[in-house]
Amino acid sequence: MIDLIELSSLPALTLEVGAGMTVGAIAGYCYFLTLWRNVAELQRCSATRALLMFALRFAALAITLLLLAKLGALPLLSGAAGILIGRQLLTRRFGKLS
Repeated sequence: MIDLIELSSLPALTLEVGAGMTVGAIAGYCYFLTLWRNVAELQRCSATRALLMFALRFAALAITLLLLAKLGALPLLSGAAGILIGRQLLTRRFGKLS
């Protein structure tokens, strides 16, 4: 029988998934928190600052995902799942939009 995952590599895989998920959750939380603040800036009619925040927020998330992709598919996928977890945490904190 062929083992797809060797038992000796299991701790490394667990570490990659945990690190990717943690980094993704932090990045997602920061991304959606700045999105929340960006909407508040748009309501105050500060379009220039809102556009700058949008560009920085998007660039930070893109760089984070790029770095996770350089580590491999598993950290990238767990990082993407972490982004969704960060979004869920922030939604629980501020509540859903009506």
